[in-house]
Amino acid sequence: MFGLAIYGNFKERTTLDNATGVLSIKDISKKDNGVYSVEFNGKLLEKKYTLSVIKAVPKPQITYSCNPDKTICTLTCEGDATDAEPVTYSWRKGGVGLEASDNQLTVNETDDSETTYTCQLKNHVSEAMGDFVIVPFGNDPGGWWNNTRFLGFSVFVLAVLLVVVLTIIHRFKTGVWFYQKESMPWEGDFWKNQNEAGPPADASNGVSYSVVNDPAPNEGTENPEEKP
Repeated sequence: MFGLAIYGNFKERTTLDNATGVLSIKDISKKDNGVYSVEFNGKLLEKKYTLSVIKAVPKPQITYSCNPDKTICTLTCEGDATDAEPVTYSWRKGGVGLEASDNQLTVNETDDSETTYTCQLKNHVSEAMGDFVIVPFGNDPGGWWNNTRFLGFSVFVLAVLLVVVLTIIHRFKTGVWFYQKESMPWEGDFWKNQNEAGPPADASNGVSYSVVNDPAPNEGTENPEEKP
């Protein structure tokens, strides 16, 4: 009967154009894979149609691992290609296509200190390009921060050792600890031995002074003025 359509599992997600014979299916999945044929006016046509449902490829991510010297690195193009097979891989170096067609690419150190690489995933219905990654041959991407911290710690330790050594030298030369000195480190007396330091200065006028005791008169000596 003209206009009669039997949809079965495709009910409510299939439309048929009776004028053109175009069959449209939405919300398809792997379960819809198979071979389809057309029956027209009760006659089964010989031509058959194969439906293969393929998902779009995801955007790939690039990871890499290198030897200890970072002269040889292996890049891996990663992406969940489940239900998107078959997929193909392609690589670019600095925007120039490479012949590699595997999901892994081995690169060697070149004259360039840094080289950018990217990969592409592709299937029959879609393609996606990953972000560019920089392979720092001979350098650790996060090493600059570790090196900076190590340098800062080394400078701190050296500064502490210098203070300790100067404190010991000062104690050895002066005989007292530095905090027992009234003078400052930039003053000359700071590094003089305590026994070699001069007499204390008069706080009022800054003049040094010393006390000299006159000898007592000898006993038994007559004063000429007392003679009669």
